[in-house]
Amino acid sequence: MTHKMRSRLAAAAAAALLLLCAAAGPSPSFALQLRVSPSRQSQDDSALTAELPAAAAAAAAPAAPELSAAAAPAAPELPAAAAAAAPEAPEAPEAPAAAAPAATAAAAAAAAPPAAAAGDSEADAQSQTDTAEASQQQQDQGVEPQPPQQQQQQQQQQQQQEAEEAAAAKAAEDREAALKAAALSRVSKATSSKDLVGVATALSSHLHAATKAACGIQPSAPTEPSQLTELLLLSRQCRHSSTPVLVVDGGSTGTRGVLFRVRSESCFGLGRRVLPESLRQLEEGPKFEGLRQLMEKWLDEAAGPGWASRAVDSHALLQQFPRMRQQAGDLLRSVLRSGEQLVQKYFSEYEQEEAKTVGIPVLFFSTAGVRDTHDWYRRGLFASFIEAINSYSSPQGFVFFTNEEWTRPIPGVEEGMLAFVAANQLLGRFERAKRIKENLEKTQTPAERKQLETLLSQTLTSIVEVGGASAQIVFPVYRVGSSPSFVNTTNLTTGGYLSSDYPSVDIMSTSYMQLGASSATGIFYKSYCSNPDNLRNGVCLNPCLPKGYRQECSTGDVSISPEGTVAVSKQLQRQRLKPAAYYCTSTNDEIAKKALNRLSCIAAGINPEQPLEERLAIEGCNKMEGTGDFAACAAAVSSILLDPPLPLPANQEASYTGFDTVGQIFDFMSTEAPIVITGKALVFPIRDLQKLGLLKPSFQGDPCELKEAATKYCSAPVVRSASGALVRQLQPQQQQQKAGEGPVEVTVNSVNLENCFKLGMSHGLLRLLNKSNIHPSKITFAIDIEDPISKQKVGEYGWPPGAILRAILNQRKWSTLAYELGKNHTVRDRWNAAHPASEQQSEENVTARRQASAQLRDNQQLTKSSAAKTAISRAIAAAAAAAAAAAAAAAAAATAGSVRFSMLYCYGEKLSNREKRGRPHGETCSLHGTLFSRNFSNHERDEREQDGKKQMSKR
Repeated sequence: MTHKMRSRLAAAAAAALLLLCAAAGPSPSFALQLRVSPSRQSQDDSALTAELPAAAAAAAAPAAPELSAAAAPAAPELPAAAAAAAPEAPEAPEAPAAAAPAATAAAAAAAAPPAAAAGDSEADAQSQTDTAEASQQQQDQGVEPQPPQQQQQQQQQQQQQEAEEAAAAKAAEDREAALKAAALSRVSKATSSKDLVGVATALSSHLHAATKAACGIQPSAPTEPSQLTELLLLSRQCRHSSTPVLVVDGGSTGTRGVLFRVRSESCFGLGRRVLPESLRQLEEGPKFEGLRQLMEKWLDEAAGPGWASRAVDSHALLQQFPRMRQQAGDLLRSVLRSGEQLVQKYFSEYEQEEAKTVGIPVLFFSTAGVRDTHDWYRRGLFASFIEAINSYSSPQGFVFFTNEEWTRPIPGVEEGMLAFVAANQLLGRFERAKRIKENLEKTQTPAERKQLETLLSQTLTSIVEVGGASAQIVFPVYRVGSSPSFVNTTNLTTGGYLSSDYPSVDIMSTSYMQLGASSATGIFYKSYCSNPDNLRNGVCLNPCLPKGYRQECSTGDVSISPEGTVAVSKQLQRQRLKPAAYYCTSTNDEIAKKALNRLSCIAAGINPEQPLEERLAIEGCNKMEGTGDFAACAAAVSSILLDPPLPLPANQEASYTGFDTVGQIFDFMSTEAPIVITGKALVFPIRDLQKLGLLKPSFQGDPCELKEAATKYCSAPVVRSASGALVRQLQPQQQQQKAGEGPVEVTVNSVNLENCFKLGMSHGLLRLLNKSNIHPSKITFAIDIEDPISKQKVGEYGWPPGAILRAILNQRKWSTLAYELGKNHTVRDRWNAAHPASEQQSEENVTARRQASAQLRDNQQLTKSSAAKTAISRAIAAAAAAAAAAAAAAAAAATAGSVRFSMLYCYGEKLSNREKRGRPHGETCSLHGTLFSRNFSNHERDEREQDGKKQMSKR
C-alpha cells in the first residue's frame, strides 16, 4: 500500500467520525487518542499521524460542504491529541505541552477520593439532622414518633440502597473503561502491524460512543457479551463428558463386569484427552460362569469324559470350535446385558446419549483361571469373546467395542503391576512421589537428601493380593544393588504402564499359582492329609479346622445348612484341587519333559501317573477332624504353601521372576514401603476378629498380635445350638466380660468355616514381611480404596482400575483405539450379526471361488499334458508350434501358482511372511483378489490362442 493510499484511508476514517458528530448536533472539541508503540512506529506512520487532520478535513469538505464550519474547530485539536498519545516519539514536539493538562487531570482524579469521603461524612451528618428535625415535627403535630431502632433500620436500608446504586454505577464505568481499553489495545496492535484497515475499523468502533457523548448524545449502555460473542465463545470452549468403561474380570471363580466412570475433555485444536484423576468405580455386576468352567464344559463335550487323564489331540478338536464360539458368545451377551443396566442406572439421559454416540469400550482380561490351559484353547476362546462384544446389538442402542489388546489373558506379573498402578494413582501417591523426587534433585545437603530418600521409599503403596487361584506380591525397588542380579524388575515408564509425566520407578512383581484362597485350600488338604503322620485310623487331624468339627476327607466345596448339616461336594467341577490335578498329569509335556515340575507335583501329594480321580482323592483319609490348634496350623501353612522346599505346581512364571517361593523373596529383598494386603479371603477373617474384639480396629499388621487373637478364636469349640446349628463358643474378653455373662456364640457357615486356615496364611505373610531389619512402614488389610481427603470409596484394590489407567494415560494410543477406530471399526461385525443371510452368502462366494480355483488347476494340468504330447509327436514338423505351446504351458503354470497363493492366503491355509509384514491382511486379500481375476482372464486368453494354434497345425 502506497503512502498516498494510506493517507486517504486514514482521512476517510477521521471524516466518518467528524460527519457523525456534526450530524448529531453541536460539535464540541474532542481528542482523538491513538496509542502507537514507539519501537514499531515507522517514519511513514508518523507522517500519517501528522497528515490525519488535514486529510480528514479535505475528505469531509467535498462530502458535506455545509458541515465544514462545524468540523473545522475540531481539526486543529487533533495534532495535539495525537502527539499526547505518543509522548516518547521524538517526532512529536507538542508532547510536553499536551502532557501537562493530562498530568493535572490525573492529579485531580487522585484527589477525588478524599473529597468524596468528606462528602459522605457531611451527608451522614445532614441525614442525622434531618431525622431529628422530622422527629421533632412529628411530636409538634401530635404524631407519635417512630422508635429510634426502627429509624436506624430505615437509615441503614437507605444507605445500603444508595451503596448498591453507587456500586452499580461504578461497575458500569468499569465496564465502559474495559471496553475502551480493549479497543485501544486493538488499535495499538493494528497500528504496530501497519494494518491501516484495522486502524480505521478500531477507530470507528472505539470512538463511536465517545463521539456521541462529545456531540451531546448519551451513549447507549453496552450489552456485552452479545449473542454473537457468546456463540463464538461457545464454539471454541472445551467440552467435558462422562464416559462409561466396562471392565470384564474373567477370574477363576466367575466372570463379572465392573462399570467405571471417567471424564474426558475435548478442546478445539488440541483434541480429546481423558482425565485420569476422574476415574471412579461405580458397581460390580452379577457373577456368571467362570472361564475355566466354560472351557472344561466344552472339553467334556468335545473330547469326551476322562480327557484330563489321557492324551488329547488338540488339533483334532478344532472341528469342535464352533461349539466353543457359541458358548463364549452366550456368556458375553449376559455380561453385556448386565453392563447396560448399570449404565442406565448411573448415567443421565444425556450421558447415555453420548455413550451411544461414542460407544462403550470394553476391557476383558482373564487371570489365573485359564493360564495353565492349552494355548489355542485360550486364543480361540478370546477370539470368540472379541467377536461377541463387537457384534453385540443392544435394544437400547448401546454399542460396545474392544480389540485384541483390550481382550486377552494376562500373566500374573502384569496383573500385579496393574493393581499397583491402580492403588497408587487413586490414592494420589504418584503425585506425592513426583514432588519428593523434584525436591531431591534440588537438594545438595547430605542430611536432607537422606531424609527425602527415606520419605520417598515410604511413599508408594505395595500390594499383596490373594485371589481365588493365585497371589501377587508387588513392591517398588529404589536402591541400586538392593536386589540380587537374578531378579527381574520392571520399570513403570519403559514398561508402558505410566506416561513420562509420572515418576520413573522400578517394580518387583511376582505371581504364584496355587496360592489363591481356593486353590491353596485344596493343595493344603491334599498335602497335609496325605502325610501318614497326620492320620489316625483314617482320620486327618486338621489343625486349621475348628475344634470338634468333622467332615468327609475331600477337597470339594463345603456347604453348611442353617440346621447344621455339612455337605462336601463330590462333583469334579467343584474340587478345589482341580487346577493342580489337571496340570500334574504325565500327558502334559511340562511334566513329562521337566523333572522339576514333576517333583513339584509329587511334593504336593499328586502323582502324575495316576488317573484324574485318584489325583483328586486323598489317599488313606476318610474323615477330617478339626483340632483348632492355630500354632500348628500356621506352621503347616508356612511349610506347605509359603516356604516349601520345592515350588508349588505350575509356578514357572514365579521362577522366571527369580523366586520359586514367597519365602525366598524376603530372604533376598526387603521394603520400607507401606503394604496393603487385599483380597476378601484374607480381609474378612481379620474383620471378624475385630468385630469380636479380639483384634483392635487399628490393627497394623503385628504378627504376634494376630497370633494371640487367632489362637483364642480357633481354640473355641464347635457345638450344636438348640436349633441344631453349628456355633463357635467364644469366651468373652476380661475387659468385656460382665457378671453372669456366658460365652459368645458365632454361627459356623461355609464362609467362616476355614477362617483359621486363612488367618494362618495372613500370619505367615506378616511374619515374612517383618523378617528383615528393614520392614514395611505400615501394613493394612483392606478391600476398598478410599480417597485420602474425602474418605469416600473410589475403587477396589485389584487390576481393573489399573487396566483403564494404563490405557488412557497413553493419549495417542487411546485416541486411536477408542475414537479413530472404536465403534466405527466394528460396524461390519454388527451388520453380519444382524444379517446372517449376507454372511451365509459370503461363505457361499468363498466356496465358489475355491471350486473355481480347483477347476483351474485341473485345466492347467490337462493343458500341460496336451502340450507335451503335441510337442513330442510333431517335434520335427512343427518345432515353432511346439515351442509356443511350451511357452503357453509355462505361463499357465505361473498363473496357477499366483492364483493358488492368493486364494490360500485369503482363506488362511498359507501365509507369506513377506506379504504379512508388507501390508494389512484385508488389503493383501483385496490385492490378490484383483490378481486372481486378471490372471484368470489371461489364462482363458492363452487357452483360446493355444486352441487356435492346434487348429492351424491340423490344417
